[in-house]
Amino acid sequence: MKKSNLSFDLTITHISNNEIDYGIIFGRDHQKILIIKTDLEDSVYGYKSEYIQFAYELRDSYGFTVVSASTPSPSNVAPSSSCSDQMAELACIVSSEIGIIDATKIYFIGISQGATVGCLGHASFPQISRFLLINPQLAYYTRKICRSVQNYEGEMMTFVFGKFDPSAPLARHLKSYKHKNIHAAIIPEIDYIFSRNYYQLQDLAESTILRKRSYIKIFVYGKSFAELPNFAKTILDYIIKNKDEILVGDSDDTDILIQKYLESKAYNNITFYCNGDTPKNNFVTSAKIQSCAERTKILPNKVAESVYLQQMSDDCDLIISILDEKVYLAWDGVNDIVEKNINCIKELNLSVPIDISLGTKHYGPWYVKQSEPKAFEIIEEDF
Repeated sequence: MKKSNLSFDLTITHISNNEIDYGIIFGRDHQKILIIKTDLEDSVYGYKSEYIQFAYELRDSYGFTVVSASTPSPSNVAPSSSCSDQMAELACIVSSEIGIIDATKIYFIGISQGATVGCLGHASFPQISRFLLINPQLAYYTRKICRSVQNYEGEMMTFVFGKFDPSAPLARHLKSYKHKNIHAAIIPEIDYIFSRNYYQLQDLAESTILRKRSYIKIFVYGKSFAELPNFAKTILDYIIKNKDEILVGDSDDTDILIQKYLESKAYNNITFYCNGDTPKNNFVTSAKIQSCAERTKILPNKVAESVYLQQMSDDCDLIISILDEKVYLAWDGVNDIVEKNINCIKELNLSVPIDISLGTKHYGPWYVKQSEPKAFEIIEEDF
């Protein structure tokens, strides 16, 4: 179907304190609802019909009923209107036009100002179980967003920033809330307008709120070996079977053995970390590269040598250290998906004992605790 022929099954304009447009596409399953909250300059159709095209794809591929809601400019919003008011009104529209029961699954995607509204007003629409918030205005509402995240009790709230978005550097403030099903990601080479950089909205949704299993990131490293021990291969085979992401460093010993083994298994859900712009060793051509070059430049030499290792510790959910006569597992002790993985690894009947460190994954000799960043440095405006 051509984009020019796409239309909503139902359109509504609601005027109270402000004017908000709603467009609804009814799917085959009215109990699976996805809400799109647009940015300020976007209509419910989206830039080049992006939102309505996405709505049709969700309907056809997943059976979703999709609601697209516009977002009024803050300058046009009456003082009594707020993020909570917009989310409460949205809840009323969904309830009256579609219906909400206990079995209803409701997901939310917000873009920029729409993402900000979703985050700050989530308590007014508690039936939403998963949020995907794309480039919310964290730089303007730092304290309010962090406070809202702290109070979030839902299933998943995922923040995604383009690397060149002004709020991206502040994403670090969200990392401390990982244990509350809060996730934050920065996508390279993308600014604050994802769609105009040809990054597909459906790709983001399918890798976050639409995913059926919570995949984790596992940092695997080990002592120098002439060849990879069989018990290490057993662990890697388990990770491959689960399709979890493997983080590998750039040393000249065990990291090379791990890379070569993963290549022999044709596994490509791998990220190589390095201090330079490119890794010294790369035996899996399809692997992603995470360069720590910029961070390395601003640190003393002794600290800079292990920057990529420390970055891997920060980014991963679980560390697996392969030693001569034991396997060492380290994690934060708060992620139930990681805990299930650890229990499964314990049942692999490895030929070596397993030591588990709970409550921290920053145990390696490379880890240098940095001074805490000053939170809420941005002077925020009233919303």
